[in-house]
Amino acid sequence: MTRKFNIEIHTNNDYRNYDTEIRETYIEKLIRNKERLVKFLEIMDIYDQLIHSHIESKYTFFKHSIQSQTSRYSSQLFFKQTRS
Repeated sequence: MTRKFNIEIHTNNDYRNYDTEIRETYIEKLIRNKERLVKFLEIMDIYDQLIHSHIESKYTFFKHSIQSQTSRYSSQLFFKQTRS
């Protein structure tokens, strides 16, 4: 079984009209592929969020590590100065 479609294409001042027939099975495949694409995009969005949160956590860890090392170094300097 086929479905008939009328396709109109407008570009600037150009206008074209096409009549076409598409098989029902092909339409079903398109619908399934659309559903797969939506699932894929949802997974990619989750993956993107995961990468973003991982980068943010690494940044926070690195920042905390630097602050900790700086604090340690300052206290060691202070201790050396007060001891001498």
